[in-house]
Amino acid sequence: MKTVIITSFHNFTARNVLVAPFFRMLAREKDVRIVLVVPEGKKTFYEKTFACALDGQGRGNIIVHGVPGRLRRIDSFFKDLASASMRTHSINLMRKYRIGLERPFSQKLLFWAPLIRRCIPCLYSLFVGRRKYSDIFEAYAPALVFASDAFHPVDNRLLHEAKKRGIATIGMVRSWDNLTTKGPLRVVPDRLLVSNNIMKEQAVREHHLPPDRVVAVGIPFHDRYIGGAKHSREEFMRLIHADPQKKIILYAAMGDRFFKGNRKNSTFDRDCIAMLSSMLPDTHHLLVRYPPADSVDLTDLDLKKKNVLFERAGVQFSEKQNVFTKNELGPEDDDHLIDTIYYSDVVISVTTTLLLDAVLCDRPTIAVNFDFEDKVWKAGSASRVLEYIHMEAFLKSGGVFVAKTPDELRFALFEYIKNPAHDHEGRMRVRTEQAYMYDGHASERLLAVVRKMLA
Repeated sequence: MKTVIITSFHNFTARNVLVAPFFRMLAREKDVRIVLVVPEGKKTFYEKTFACALDGQGRGNIIVHGVPGRLRRIDSFFKDLASASMRTHSINLMRKYRIGLERPFSQKLLFWAPLIRRCIPCLYSLFVGRRKYSDIFEAYAPALVFASDAFHPVDNRLLHEAKKRGIATIGMVRSWDNLTTKGPLRVVPDRLLVSNNIMKEQAVREHHLPPDRVVAVGIPFHDRYIGGAKHSREEFMRLIHADPQKKIILYAAMGDRFFKGNRKNSTFDRDCIAMLSSMLPDTHHLLVRYPPADSVDLTDLDLKKKNVLFERAGVQFSEKQNVFTKNELGPEDDDHLIDTIYYSDVVISVTTTLLLDAVLCDRPTIAVNFDFEDKVWKAGSASRVLEYIHMEAFLKSGGVFVAKTPDELRFALFEYIKNPAHDHEGRMRVRTEQAYMYDGHASERLLAVVRKMLA
């Protein structure tokens, strides 16, 4: 029996790999044992949600192994070094507007990093210790390590150990922006899995990988979206406590972390919710979906209409009531998200991946591209985020209306309410460009890569 280690350390990697049909398919494979390596505090969740749930069809061949997630300074250093060494347009924007950088000061200290960019995997191999997770390899003797987030520090450690032991490795790019915002790969896997050919080109151009080591498979969890909603509309409306006679406009909030460096603009979500609520006709609810792993400050929210519903998905792990950074999404959460998108007449956000989900489901979609203050700080500006490389590639297809003013937002909202088929052709182009082949077979393509690596 061959053992496959699958990692899951980021909030959304479980959805990418384990919620997707791929995981069930792999569990059915003969002579394959799966070891899920997860944060120690989430071991019970993964056992109940994924291992035990597949006992009947998976023959009990799924083991969950919890490890401490605490990293050392060397891991943080290489994360900063990688970010400082790359000069993509997206990273330049992050530096300029202080968005998404945990330690912005490090970018100035490491000004020399581009000179050694291509040497980073070699330096990582030389200076990062090997033995932190060696007990996993000795206990399970894996034939393959599948890192579900090729940029995560713990995944890097496991990939590093596997390569030193001559074990086959697969790395997946977790999100559509990672190849242009995370810096070069610290450990280069034998096969890098991406969602589409745009990302494959980025892996070859920015990360200098040979084309034959990069495989576009599509988006495995989107295989579950192909068949439409998972429950009836009546059941969905009852679950969110909505009037079944009304229609739904969905707003996916950005969250407080995006605005953490800009207190002046930190009320963006609150102001956007109030504005959308006032715009909507009486025939519609505004459903606000909080980011699964972030808070949303709605202090002093003034709603003139009582037409707003709020919901938060996922399992909360922090004991602190307002801390959501460790939240996880399971299959039921994904089912509810699918229902939410399909039963929404229009989907509105700034730059969340839910915009992509909505377009792939052929839902009318609006990207907000303005701020509510006349003068905002450079950090946390909603009017800047669509300049990122991955967003420009996404928007050029014409499947999303970009609202640069409140008046444009109102116009697009009522245009889509009146004519949901508007921009349908653009949304179909997005399917081809962003999801490789939106055919429901991404999980099968992913499984084919795993089989080949195990052969």
